[in-house]
Amino acid sequence: MIETAGFIGANYGGDDKLIIVHPSNIAEAADEELTKEARENSIRYIASDDNSARETAAIIGNAIGKPGLKWLAFTNEQSKEGMDKTDMPAHVVSNFVEMGCQYT
Repeated sequence: MIETAGFIGANYGGDDKLIIVHPSNIAEAADEELTKEARENSIRYIASDDNSARETAAIIGNAIGKPGLKWLAFTNEQSKEGMDKTDMPAHVVSNFVEMGCQYT
């Protein structure tokens, strides 16, 4: 999308927070969890960065030499229409749209 359309877009964005995790952080946490003494069941959340979609687009744009890269938030219908044009299977389109709805 960045290369062909010049922006990032999804059916969420703007000031919605994106929690991003780097694989090395996952590996480190997995190692810690797998090597510690057994305790009761627990859940561990791992996050490397916490920015809005707009901030994330700016960071990515600067990193790849496209300063001013924007994140556009689409409606569910716009997202579906755009993905339908790519010949993506209908069940995959539906899942992507549903996944984006979790932010709204």
